[in-house]
Amino acid sequence: MNQAQVFEGNWREALYQNGPYLAYVSLGAAPASNEEGVEWLYFLLVTDRDHQEMSSREFKELEAALAALNKQYGHWEFNSRSEQKNGDGCSTCQAH
Repeated sequence: MNQAQVFEGNWREALYQNGPYLAYVSLGAAPASNEEGVEWLYFLLVTDRDHQEMSSREFKELEAALAALNKQYGHWEFNSRSEQKNGDGCSTCQAH
């Protein structure tokens, strides 16, 4: 397993990659009858490089989504958009 993991402090920038496949957590929402009028949801997604969805799992808690991501895909290569390659701009991010 990789030493680097996705956690609450980096989940918006980090993912796991295996060849053309990416595994990461995404934020979503659904209408709700609470004060905010919304229920926040977290999706464990596996996509290809073109962001075509291969699989998804829905979680109500971020911690549960991150635990599932790290357990199931933690052996894949860890990538973080905050750790850029040489160069500037989005196209130089390791996550892409």
